[in-house]
Amino acid sequence: MTGWWNDLSSRERMLLAVLGALMAAFLLLQFTWAPLTDWRESETIRAEQARDGFELVATAAAQGQGNAAAGPSNQVALRQALTQSAANVGIELIRVGAAVNGQIEIQPADISGDALFQWISMLQTEYGVNVAFADISRNDDGLVKAQVLVFERSE
Repeated sequence: MTGWWNDLSSRERMLLAVLGALMAAFLLLQFTWAPLTDWRESETIRAEQARDGFELVATAAAQGQGNAAAGPSNQVALRQALTQSAANVGIELIRVGAAVNGQIEIQPADISGDALFQWISMLQTEYGVNVAFADISRNDDGLVKAQVLVFERSE
């Protein structure tokens, strides 16, 4: 290998050195800089989604605390309270699951976040129904998609 290098002219050696430097720069860019840039962009998106989720939860908590003074009515069955109240406020329920361990799982159609949290607040104050579990995300069009909402009666 040394003999081959020594047989090259100075111009050929310079050309190979420049080519090696360019190749090293390309590899550094491809395997270090590009992944770091992609990672930074994805983390920025995740931070924005977390901030949006926090704002939704904070709004729901504020609405829930403001309406806590009224006494809930436990006279209406849980399923009936959910379906009746959703129909009253204009929320379409895509799926209503079976009652398991005193909980009912539902999935409403995509709606605005304000309407969803007002409905949840109304359920809590008027019927004594709480959210046991929720999987909620915001769509690109600004509506809220609730994959799963699990409701139960408060004790």
